[in-house]
Amino acid sequence: MTNPNSFKSEVSSADQQAEGRSRQTVARDEAGLVSTAPVEERAVLVGVELQNEPSLLMLEDSLDELALLAKTAGVKSVARLTQRLDTPNPATLIGSGKLEELQMVVTELGANVVIFDDELSPRQQRELEQLRRNLIAWVGHDLRTPLASVRAMVEALADGMVDDPATQQRYLRTAQRD
Repeated sequence: MTNPNSFKSEVSSADQQAEGRSRQTVARDEAGLVSTAPVEERAVLVGVELQNEPSLLMLEDSLDELALLAKTAGVKSVARLTQRLDTPNPATLIGSGKLEELQMVVTELGANVVIFDDELSPRQQRELEQLRRNLIAWVGHDLRTPLASVRAMVEALADGMVDDPATQQRYLRTAQRD
């Protein structure tokens, strides 16, 4: 006889709400069965070259080595982002524009891992983790309402609410894709 408590979750609803989750989800295959296959880890590699700090390797060589380490660990590298800075951003290491680009690349390529080729401070780790949670919440909401999102983008374009040509093109690409 099996233990009736053996299938209970150890995560309380307070813990789930604290992490922004309303329920646990599992990966399912095309037949609706729970998949036990490991999830493919897809990584974006991020390298920062600081102007005032000498480095042993060129930035691209350092990212090549990082890609090999990721491959050894079973992680597939799907993109690389680099940035040259005078000083690192104390909150996120990379600048705000590069951070937006990182979020876009992660979303478009379906990456589930971001690997920095530099040690992150505890503050940077917290800030990037919060951004990751916000991105997951945004993507989760967007996946639940793709038609509403596309409609909102088209309406914003039609009403002339978007002046930036790059944003207009991004909205059009998203509407065409979705």
